[in-house]
Amino acid sequence: MTRSIPLASPSNIEVRGVDGGPALGPRELAKAGFFDANRHGEALALLSADALRSGRPEAAFLFADRRCRLAAPTVYDLILRATASRLMSETAYAENDLARAFEIDPTHELVLWNALAWGAPALQRAAAVSLLDGESDDRESLRLAMRAFESAGTPIVSRMHDREGMHVGWVAWRGEGALGLIIRRGGIATTFELECDVAHPLANRIWSAAQISIEIESPRLQSVTFRLDDTQVHTVFPAQGRPEAPRHLAIPSSFRRRSEAPEHVAVIVPVYEDYAATKACLDSLEAEGSRIARRVTVIDDCSPNAQIRALLDDRAARGLFELVRNEENLGFARSVNWVLERDARGDVLLLNADANLPMGAIDRLSMAAHSEAGIATVTPLSNNGELTSFPRPNVCNALPPSEEIGALDAAACAANGPEIVDLPTGVGFCLYITRACLEAVGPLSEDYSRGYYEDVDYCLRAREIGFRNVCATGVYVGHAGSRSFGTEKRRLVVRNLKTLNERFPEHERDCAAFVRADPLRAARAKIEEQLPPEGCIVLVLAPGVSGRALALERARQIEVQGCDLHCLYCEVDDGKDCITVKSTRESAPQSLTFTFADGRDLARLQAYLTRLHPQRIEVLAPHALPDAALRLAFGLQVPIRLALGDLDWMCDRAFVFGRPCSDTDRPGDCHACAHPCGPTTQLGETRRADNRCRTRVAIGKAESIVPMDRMAAAFCAANLKSTTLATSASWQRPRLGSVKAKPPGIVLGVLCPEPTAETDRQILALEQLLDQQGVQASIVVLGQCVDELGVMARRRIFVTGVMDEDELERGIRQCRITHFLSPYRTRHFGLVDRLAAAFGLAKGYFDWSFGALDRKAGDLALDPRICFERAALEIGVWIADSSTGFLSRVD
Repeated sequence: MTRSIPLASPSNIEVRGVDGGPALGPRELAKAGFFDANRHGEALALLSADALRSGRPEAAFLFADRRCRLAAPTVYDLILRATASRLMSETAYAENDLARAFEIDPTHELVLWNALAWGAPALQRAAAVSLLDGESDDRESLRLAMRAFESAGTPIVSRMHDREGMHVGWVAWRGEGALGLIIRRGGIATTFELECDVAHPLANRIWSAAQISIEIESPRLQSVTFRLDDTQVHTVFPAQGRPEAPRHLAIPSSFRRRSEAPEHVAVIVPVYEDYAATKACLDSLEAEGSRIARRVTVIDDCSPNAQIRALLDDRAARGLFELVRNEENLGFARSVNWVLERDARGDVLLLNADANLPMGAIDRLSMAAHSEAGIATVTPLSNNGELTSFPRPNVCNALPPSEEIGALDAAACAANGPEIVDLPTGVGFCLYITRACLEAVGPLSEDYSRGYYEDVDYCLRAREIGFRNVCATGVYVGHAGSRSFGTEKRRLVVRNLKTLNERFPEHERDCAAFVRADPLRAARAKIEEQLPPEGCIVLVLAPGVSGRALALERARQIEVQGCDLHCLYCEVDDGKDCITVKSTRESAPQSLTFTFADGRDLARLQAYLTRLHPQRIEVLAPHALPDAALRLAFGLQVPIRLALGDLDWMCDRAFVFGRPCSDTDRPGDCHACAHPCGPTTQLGETRRADNRCRTRVAIGKAESIVPMDRMAAAFCAANLKSTTLATSASWQRPRLGSVKAKPPGIVLGVLCPEPTAETDRQILALEQLLDQQGVQASIVVLGQCVDELGVMARRRIFVTGVMDEDELERGIRQCRITHFLSPYRTRHFGLVDRLAAAFGLAKGYFDWSFGALDRKAGDLALDPRICFERAALEIGVWIADSSTGFLSRVD
């Protein structure tokens, strides 16, 4: 008997077969691979798809959503979740997932079909273009694509491919008139007229259509252009084939030695769209002041932008560069190759029209290219340079203003000078190529259509014969990021990446190894150490694993108070021998690490923090910080605040957990009472004394204590009457309302932003009690557990996986949460408090203010000193008492 394994309902994570057979428990789930760590991800996808086929979208969502959180989601994962969300009437979430899937791979047939069938209008149009660019012959998808073109008012649609020496395909155009066909061979254009073929499958009352077959050779076919009413033009190009093998099998012997920088460098700038970026690029090139950039060629690649054409004409008329204007859009590689063929002297700089050069960049790139033997290409650091991105590597950082680009370049030059670092490949936004490489490798490949990866192909071809690609760490060039292709960009990237990987199958592995090793980290750090971060600086100092979650939450609270406040998170690692300093804004710094044991490192850190002139320092968990970190903080002579979001640093855990609970059902000591759970053993008395001393010193030196939530504020007001309390910013969410659907039972959302063994134990104790008492409720852990598969082995528990706070709204709505619970005994009250207020739901929590915080009607306040089983019993009673009233409200 074949079974599916969807959830029976959102309120019961017990699963049933498609045939309505008995519930599938942990054993049946295990057979599906759900509890096998190696097969878990695959099982989630299969379970989600099966749930969709069985008409259980809530179950499908849970499985698909968890799969999306385990690792970077694939398009298939996102389509599963989007489909489930759409069936749950959560249209906005479904469209967002579909758009993300399209962004990842706009060539995937499953993505295209869904985008065409129910995507937003803009996405439908982009999907229609992508479909025609691919190989799919699905008639229904093509029908939907033509409908999208019709809605968009597209005048001409064509699909052409190369087949056995022929350029074949079809073209459809609006109206009943003839279509102009222009075929260019060997620079000679011949014009024909196409009549509609009424028998063509695409011909109808709106579209005329015709089939086309053109011989590629004799002489070589250069382009095919369609013209409608003498105004609308559409051009396609046949594939050119892979360039010939390099003329040399190895680096020329003359280039195995370091060579002198050339006296002449040619700069080539292809231009197509984006007037603002193009003007900024040309302005920077004019002001760059290179001694050796004697020849500048700007290529107008048939730009459709009249403002750009006028700009180029004006600059060329003033003699600032030579202008080459293509009659047809040839794309990056064809345009560059045509210019390279005209001039075979000196090195070449390929510059994107959205790059922004600082003063003297070209000469310094040239010096780097000739600083050592065997260098083929040089790439600078950039905000958007993939492997060479700064401050965050391998991502697109924001483009700084022109004056800031100059400052960043000056800092890079001062910090790194002429240093170079080998790269697996160069990056074509600003690619300096030596003449020796050009002569050995030949022209750029023209198999990458209009753009993307022809630069990588070129660098890898150079590497194959022994050349080196390097980064000039002392040069920084701004890069806006290509906006010329708009929504077409990702399609070109995905398609061309497949071509690149077929030619160079080791490329992705080499790049992944480079990313893991991150040899540019030291260069980035040296620049960051010289740069003052923007805004008014607040340092947040906290221990590593134990303080990270609260430190980041406190940083968010601080930055909410004012847009100019900029938090730098100073994290002391668990070994307590080093500290990292990182901006929470994802701007610089991102790569700074200092070692306490190294006196020079410590002096550099102190000098760096002193130069920042921080407004204040906020310290979390001072008892867990090493003395060196506290001395550093106190020595900066700036106001110190202690942020309180966890009782642990204020009181010994023995104070909270070291006594038996007063459970009248279990007289005497209760062996199930909570004890310290974590990676360390129970602290000795000497260690506890040291921690208490550290805390007292910190309180004495701090100007105030900042409660991070209402629980902390209540505790401080009741127990720290002689201490100054600062007012924390309100972080309440706006009222979001309830979930759309009416769940058939209680769904308890357990909020777990930080996995701990203690919270795992509490969740399991609660599940066991609910099972014993027959309480009709399920548990969805919104976040993480230490042993997630072990926890989910219980039939009524599901763990979503890590959730950012911005994602919680969706999780709460689509998991149909009816009640909240915080399983943490001494921290993270603020999260459950905010969400309960935002959704108007009751919450359960451990009251570590010991009654100082007023309890709201319908809420459950637990004594943090009771054992797990007693806490589970009280939660079970709370759920049972509320279930009758809740179910009567939703009926």
